[in-house]
Amino acid sequence: MDTRKVQDAIRLHILDSQDVVDVVSDRVYPQELARVHTPVYPCINFIITPGAPMSMVKDAGIMFATVWGWATGGYDDAGNALKLVESQLANTRIGTDECYISINVAQFMMQIYDEKASVYGYVMRYRLMAIER
Repeated sequence: MDTRKVQDAIRLHILDSQDVVDVVSDRVYPQELARVHTPVYPCINFIITPGAPMSMVKDAGIMFATVWGWATGGYDDAGNALKLVESQLANTRIGTDECYISINVAQFMMQIYDEKASVYGYVMRYRLMAIER
């Protein structure tokens, strides 16, 4: 299963929420924040990591999405941004022309602080089952 297809589908699904767009605009980065050249806050970033293939279903596998919400104004702002994304992703299904994804919460929100960038964040992890079409 191609993680880029899953990544693209999740990014589009997150940006499908007007509430998310109102807070972070289109600043949903599908990579580690350290790889984003001059990120603008508040923002969301996420990565997809492969898990185990599903032996009974061809082109299917378990994956994980780690999602961060970042803001300069404090934990409340970062948490609010991530909660909007959480309402889009938790226990949902996404279907595109290229893949079908079932998403479940694997780990709840945890606070983080990036001293170098002076930004507040929350991180959440999801378990995905993805099937390539």
